[in-house]
Amino acid sequence: MKKSLAIDTLRYAKRLEEAGVARPTADGMADALNDELVDHQLTKADLAEALLPIHNQLAAADVRFNVLEAKFDAKFDSLSARLNLGFAMMSLMFSAFVGLAGMLFVRTAPPAPVPVPVEQPAEAPAPPVGTGSSPTALEPQPSSQQPGPPP
Repeated sequence: MKKSLAIDTLRYAKRLEEAGVARPTADGMADALNDELVDHQLTKADLAEALLPIHNQLAAADVRFNVLEAKFDAKFDSLSARLNLGFAMMSLMFSAFVGLAGMLFVRTAPPAPVPVPVEQPAEAPAPPVGTGSSPTALEPQPSSQQPGPPP
């Protein structure tokens, strides 16, 4: 593949001749400058060839990334399924507990209140007759006085 010219060699040689350089020397200098520029010129093909190893490394990294992503997705799916199963079991156990508690503690109408007999205060019993030697001994003594020994 022939590389394109980097400069207009004819124009460059004419300018050298106008400056006082002999024609064969001006042509040689123009060709030499053009060769140097063309040899160091980067083409699209050169760039593609230089970047090929980098593209290959990126493609290999992309494959490894996709493999890791698939592994993580599988682990997350497994974890999600286990969590869903755990939540389902907890929900089932809770509903069974609530059902059992509902059967044990069934609310029924409260029983009708049973009338409680109210006791009437009893009348003071009559004092026994004829148990003492004096009729005043059976009379109650005031509470402010302390019973003392008989006089």
